[in-house]
Amino acid sequence: MRDFGFFSGDYIVDLTGGGLKTVTTAGTRVQLSTSESAVKGVIIQAIETNEGYIAYGGSDVVAAAATRKGCVLAAGESILLPVHDLNKVYIDSTISGEKISYLPIKG
Repeated sequence: MRDFGFFSGDYIVDLTGGGLKTVTTAGTRVQLSTSESAVKGVIIQAIETNEGYIAYGGSDVVAAAATRKGCVLAAGESILLPVHDLNKVYIDSTISGEKISYLPIKG
């Protein structure tokens, strides 16, 4: 996975604190963290058993195809996002009950 320079040559030193997030109701966005959580980035992976799509983005993310805002992951796909705070990342899904796993990258 290419880091596109946002790690500025630093090595990843801490990969603790990840977890699962569930979009209980499709169309209702979920914040990765409700409190400030300083990171260098986060890896998000849509769980392999998902049947729909997970959308990721900011506080206005929408997974529904007709009004989509953000980008989507299909089951098993992952993305490395260069963010500085986990509470800036939100997810939504096209089907209720879909999940992601995430792994914050700390410096």
